Amino acid sequence: MTTEMRRHGFTLIELLIAAAISTLVVISSLVVLNVGMTTFSAIQTIGLKETARERFVSSICSDLRSANSLNGIFFRGERDSMTFARLLSPVRNTQYVEAAHVNWKVNADGGMVRTLTHENGSKTEEVFDIESGVVFSYCGYVDQNAGAKSDELLFHDEWVHRKYPGLVRIKMGTEVLDVNLLCSDFLLAGSEVRGGRQ
Repeated sequence: MTTEMRRHGFTLIELLIAAAISTLVVISSLVVLNVGMTTFSAIQTIGLKETARERFVSSICSDLRSANSLNGIFFRGERDSMTFARLLSPVRNTQYVEAAHVNWKVNADGGMVRTLTHENGSKTEEVFDIESGVVFSYCGYVDQNAGAKSDELLFHDEWVHRKYPGLVRIKMGTEVLDVNLLCSDFLLAGSEVRGGRQ
C-alpha cells in the first residue's frame, strides 16, 4: 500500500522542500525589487538636486548679467546676500521692459531665496534647495581712482560701494562660479580699452 500511495502523491518531506525552495525564490525576487526601487529613488533624488542646482545657477547668472544701476538702487553684497536692480522683460514676445529690484539671500535651511520686487510693488519669491552652503564674494574697483595696479584679483566679503563690482564669486560647497556683471566698467588684469583706462 505504501508503494501505491507513493505513486499518486508527494511525501511530507518533498512538500516541505518544495515550499522552502519557493520561499527562497520569492524572497530573492523581493530583495531584487527592493534594491531596484532604492536605486531608482536615489537616482531620482540626485537628478532633482542637480536640476535645482542648474535652475539656481541659471537664475543667478541671468540676474547678475542683467544687473543695472536703476532708480538709485545700487549693488549691495554680503557673504550671504545680494541686492541690486535689473532690467526684466516679464513677457518674452513684447518690447516692454521694466526695472526690478532683486534680492538673493541664504535662508535658514541653507537654500537660496530670490525675491523679485516689480515696479508696481508686487513681489515674486522663488526658493532654491541647495544643500551645499552658498557664499558670495565680490571683485572690482573699491576706489574710483584706484585702477588695476596688479595682476591679482582681490575679492571682498562685502560690497557697499556705489559702483557695481566686476565679478561676483559664488561658492557652492567645493564648486566656484565667477559671474561677470556687464554693467561694470571693471577690466580683468591684462585687458585693454582703447582711449580709456588700461
